[in-house]
Amino acid sequence: MSNEVTKKSEMQLDGFSAGYSEPARTGDDAGGSSGGASFGIKLKFTKEARWVDPDDNDVKGPLLAIDVVNRVHKWPGDGGGPLETITLKPGEDWPDIHALNEACRDEWFEKFGKMVGPWAGEHVVLFVDYPTTMTAYWWPSPTATIGACVAVCTLIKQTKLMRQLKQQQVHPLVEPTHTFMNTAYGGHERPMLKVINWVVLGGSGGGVLPPTNSPPLVDGTSNPVPSASSPVQSGAPLAMQIVTPPTLKEELADEIPF
Repeated sequence: MSNEVTKKSEMQLDGFSAGYSEPARTGDDAGGSSGGASFGIKLKFTKEARWVDPDDNDVKGPLLAIDVVNRVHKWPGDGGGPLETITLKPGEDWPDIHALNEACRDEWFEKFGKMVGPWAGEHVVLFVDYPTTMTAYWWPSPTATIGACVAVCTLIKQTKLMRQLKQQQVHPLVEPTHTFMNTAYGGHERPMLKVINWVVLGGSGGGVLPPTNSPPLVDGTSNPVPSASSPVQSGAPLAMQIVTPPTLKEELADEIPF
């Protein structure tokens, strides 16, 4: 029992262990993404079902997903960057976006043929191209975008389950790909983060590295600002240990008496 408690205490709170959440869908989410301080090189999933960087280069991975950050932006109606940004802490409840928008009805604007409020939620998945280039990437997805939310929700659920079974702060190594999804406007390819392996970050012994509670920001470019608490540091490669699949004993949390 004492070993089990020790293992659980080592698993620090991050966007994976905090679990998936999203603000209530009220129809007034402007659905914007990005803006303000970013976390590296921005990824985009295109209508052609490609994952690309800002120069339209394909990004195929594998990528190590190190965290998920929830943010709320206040957008102007002219298509510019956000006027305000609220970055939620791991596990923090979403603010009432509907109430925020109702409080500023005079700032609503037209988007896709309907009037929407300026406040909108966003999930940001942080990646590292490990061990090839150590390039930091970030993928912002509006909470109003169903396909992207499904991809993020699925990845978080998978990560939480694997952590529960292994009692380690594992991180998913993913292939950014796509999957077909039926929508009200017909079938389309939607983003998918396919888990191809699980890893533990830390030293040669596979020790757990404390998570990034303050994601690495950039100084107005695509260069991550080094942070002592961040595993994404220039010149400091991550030690990575592949995690074996959970045993039947781990899945059942019990011994089989034969």
